[in-house]
Amino acid sequence: MNAKKALFTIIGGAALTAGVGILLTTYKDTSRRITITKKIRRKVDDLGKAIEESASDANNHFDTMGEAVSRMVNEGGKVI
Repeated sequence: MNAKKALFTIIGGAALTAGVGILLTTYKDTSRRITITKKIRRKVDDLGKAIEESASDANNHFDTMGEAVSRMVNEGGKVI
């Protein structure tokens, strides 16, 4: 799980840095900035959804583990 978190952090940081760098450069055409901003927002939304899904999957995994531990305790420590 830590590897995924680190990977998301690195990718997110790189995307954010690239986006800010592009937005701060001098372009005469503002439509290009608007297009880039829209693309960045979509990518950030996609990344947010991916993080939410990962968190949900982890939460489900921990719930399943908790249920298994509860069953083991209730059954007197029998191994499943």
